[in-house]
Amino acid sequence: MKRFSLLVLVVIVLAGYAAGVSYTGLQAEQVLEHELDRLENESPYPLTLNLIGERGFLTSRYRLEVEIDRRSDKVQQLLGSEIIPLDLVVSNGFFSVNYQLTVAPGPLSDQLQQWQIHQHYPPSSLSLDLTLDPFNQTLSHQLVLSIPALKIPLQQGSLQLGALSAEGRFHQQELNFALDFEGLELQQIQGQFSLQGMSLSQHARLQPGADLHSGLYEYAHVRLKLLPVLLDAQRTKLEFQSLNMDLEQQAEAPRLYLDNLTQMQALHIEDKTTGKQFDVNTLTLDTRLDMDLVAAMDLTQALAQVRSRQMTNPMLLLPLLDALTQESINLQLNQFQLLSDTGALDATGHLTLGALALDELMQDPDLLKRRLLVNLELVFDPGLLEALQDEQLTRQLDTLKAQGFLIEQGGRLSSHLQLEQGEMRVNEIPLGRL
Repeated sequence: MKRFSLLVLVVIVLAGYAAGVSYTGLQAEQVLEHELDRLENESPYPLTLNLIGERGFLTSRYRLEVEIDRRSDKVQQLLGSEIIPLDLVVSNGFFSVNYQLTVAPGPLSDQLQQWQIHQHYPPSSLSLDLTLDPFNQTLSHQLVLSIPALKIPLQQGSLQLGALSAEGRFHQQELNFALDFEGLELQQIQGQFSLQGMSLSQHARLQPGADLHSGLYEYAHVRLKLLPVLLDAQRTKLEFQSLNMDLEQQAEAPRLYLDNLTQMQALHIEDKTTGKQFDVNTLTLDTRLDMDLVAAMDLTQALAQVRSRQMTNPMLLLPLLDALTQESINLQLNQFQLLSDTGALDATGHLTLGALALDELMQDPDLLKRRLLVNLELVFDPGLLEALQDEQLTRQLDTLKAQGFLIEQGGRLSSHLQLEQGEMRVNEIPLGRL
């Protein structure tokens, strides 16, 4: 009797496992079809996706063919084909599934192998793990992307792409993503462009019930870092040592706040035709944008539907845009600062677009000017502009000082600009209506 009970228990467990695996396989196939449809519809680049294969019990093997738009001659010439063949292996577990995507063996994979700088490194691959909670029907995502360094010969030069790696995780409405790119170098007859590295990270929390592609965040923080950048063209040279950008979104009812802090180090601009140069040690931009939370979220959700082609008539966005403008929109310039060896420039200010209805604006275009309120304070060192060695600019500065639009105090020049009810003033001097 005990043996029989044990046998029944084993059969039940095996049957439960098989049912779980089978259910997971079915869900995996549905998720795959849904994501491919979404990618095809939302891609900014015209493409067609064809999935060939059948679902297996534990492992499913597919051939995914990415068909490039026939008008993209340069891409076809570079890749040698209109179709990019990919191998997709889907492995089912007990309420878990793994997707493994690689370039299928053939002329394209051979070409990519030739372009690889380090031949012993594995080829490009993408791995995605999904874990299903069958009780609340939620999915956890774990993504890993790896692309080796490539050197691609071009008709009049070469393109070298550094290795790229990315990891992402989405679990219980929390999203974490990190990307590292070792940079690129483009060499052509006209000049060169190089980026020595880039990193991108994101941490976000979606609103309850929002899906991963909706863009509906309670909180989001994105950090972008660019390492030395050089653009050396025939007439212009531009380079900087680094750029760091922090973007933060916070939903605090009834407002949505978007903060930006950007800093650039060691900016150099050179005009090769005149020999003039402009150097900046540090450039800082600190802003805050705020708007109505509900209207902004409704518009964001509608834009996602437009991208996925669920909304085919963009005119349906107008009522949502109208709802956004019927509450004030504010832009706070906390700091704009430019520091160089010859001086500094500082600016602070505030811009408010007062509430207005779009139908009123269409009937009265001047309404926008009357609802716009601007206050801008500008202070800078004269030596900053004198370093440009532009005689015409120097004469213009002298004229502005004589007219009272620039005030000299403590060795610095300042100006206060105001726009209210369509009337502009500089240092309380009326300039008339816009």
